[in-house]
Amino acid sequence: MATSDAAAVASEAQTCRVCGDVTHFIFSTPVLGRQVRYFDCHACGYVQTETPYWLQQAYEQPIGGADTGIMLRNQANVARVATALMAVRRLRGRVLDMGGGFGILVRMLRDLGIDAHWSDKHCKNLLAQGFESDGGDFDLVTAFEVVEHLEDPVQELRAMLEVAPTVLISTDFAPHAQALTPAWWYLVPEFGQHIGFLRESTLDRIARELGCRYATDGRSVHLLSRDGVGLRRWAALRRFTGVARTLTRGMLQSRTNTDFDLARRRMASHPRGLGLQCERDDPV
Repeated sequence: MATSDAAAVASEAQTCRVCGDVTHFIFSTPVLGRQVRYFDCHACGYVQTETPYWLQQAYEQPIGGADTGIMLRNQANVARVATALMAVRRLRGRVLDMGGGFGILVRMLRDLGIDAHWSDKHCKNLLAQGFESDGGDFDLVTAFEVVEHLEDPVQELRAMLEVAPTVLISTDFAPHAQALTPAWWYLVPEFGQHIGFLRESTLDRIARELGCRYATDGRSVHLLSRDGVGLRRWAALRRFTGVARTLTRGMLQSRTNTDFDLARRRMASHPRGLGLQCERDDPV
């Protein structure tokens, strides 16, 4: 590489949004009509875009029409939540779903009997109205497909651990440097919302920064804990998530009909406050 070219690349380096070290330019690719640079941190392994100045445009449609896996993903996440609650022995505890989208997961968890609540900065709660976060403490925070959206993942995860002692996240680990190209499917630059990607070394760095411990499946599902409770049990149980869901169904009572009755009372008190039609689902 010529000296002038090397200097140009070096000048593109940015500070790592996880550890503060200097990052290294790896490639550019189109994102929402502009050419965006991506960087790799050799210190902690974090992969990030340049400063994401396009996010307002990216969240004009919070959930893309091409997200064909949204229902399958939420079905899998129900079992993952049940497994995590069993691991920390809080099956009857409170769950807060951060980045809860339309409320699909919260509704499915409540149908199973889990006391789940919703929170999302960008999306409208359509399916779990009345079960938004009340600002209280929770036993488990979930953040499925959220971390890759965060401009400051360390501070955001710190805030989650202040809400609950255990945080269950899903985000795909970035491949090693030689395999990381603009063709990696998880970049989804056409949506513009994925701006930072962990490796296990990044997760380890974040956990140490936050004074907590973690367990991971080595691919995409990870559990952070302030006190380390349940990490070993989770590592053993996560291979049997389907069993955990079945056991949960037998141990808890569905909240579908009690939630329906609560929604009716709210609608009676505020007839224009809830615009969605409710329908009771009697068990077969």
